[in-house]
Amino acid sequence: MTPHDPRPLRDRFRAAVFDFDGLMVDSEPLWIAGERELLARHGLALTAADIAATHGHSAAEMMVHYAARIPGADPAVLG
Repeated sequence: MTPHDPRPLRDRFRAAVFDFDGLMVDSEPLWIAGERELLARHGLALTAADIAATHGHSAAEMMVHYAARIPGADPAVLG
């Protein structure tokens, strides 16, 4: 590798991915608080079943789950 090589990783590796969620920052309690607030705005309570059904899913997938619980809700604009 030369000093001007734009690729700091050579040979087999071309990138490194770091997932700090849960390691450096525990964001799950904040997500759960947000889910609780979302449902409360619609007169519903967050349940253990909701948490289990949405854990590890994307925000878009979570909104599909919650839209099914909230009458007339559109997951694309839910929030």
